[in-house]
Amino acid sequence: MDTMSWFSEKGVELKIEKDGRVFPVSNSSSSIIDCLISEAKNRGVSLQTGKVVTNVSCISGGKFSVKLEKRSIDYVEYLEADYLLIASGSSQQGYNLATQLGHSIIEPVPSLFTFKIDDLRLTELSGVTFPKVEAKLIFEALRTNVPQLTQVGSMLVTHWGLSGPVILRLSAWGARYLAKSDYKVLCRSFIGRFCS
Repeated sequence: MDTMSWFSEKGVELKIEKDGRVFPVSNSSSSIIDCLISEAKNRGVSLQTGKVVTNVSCISGGKFSVKLEKRSIDYVEYLEADYLLIASGSSQQGYNLATQLGHSIIEPVPSLFTFKIDDLRLTELSGVTFPKVEAKLIFEALRTNVPQLTQVGSMLVTHWGLSGPVILRLSAWGARYLAKSDYKVLCRSFIGRFCS
């Protein structure tokens, strides 16, 4: 079963935007959060807050031992879990826990960010949205064409550079290339075939 069908079965209808992004029909992220929390409770999942996972290990029977601590008081608790999902975002602690379990970590790089561009011409356009542009990342060292490095969508000019869905997708698909190039790319006009 795919993710969209799963949410639909749980009563959360989703919609796909023209640029491929998926949102709840309610336009409220709390619809997703409420659904996930409700399903976790229905399945007997223990949700705990205010505690930090400081150690994990594999134990007999394919289970996991999880060490929890509270930073504010002298408190340590051990849990036994059948399944373990480490979802810590970019926290170094999450990488350390995964490494404890024998996983290797590919060096993370920033993704989903806006582009800082020092150009007075852009500053003058700050706040202007272009509903449909084609934006492309060009790297001198990259000799092959990577289709995902060309994106079409809306773009917002900010006082520091460029933002909007098209830029965020470029920063996601081009994250490793951008990091390798020290975030220096060639810039070309984004005004092109979509202008009338």
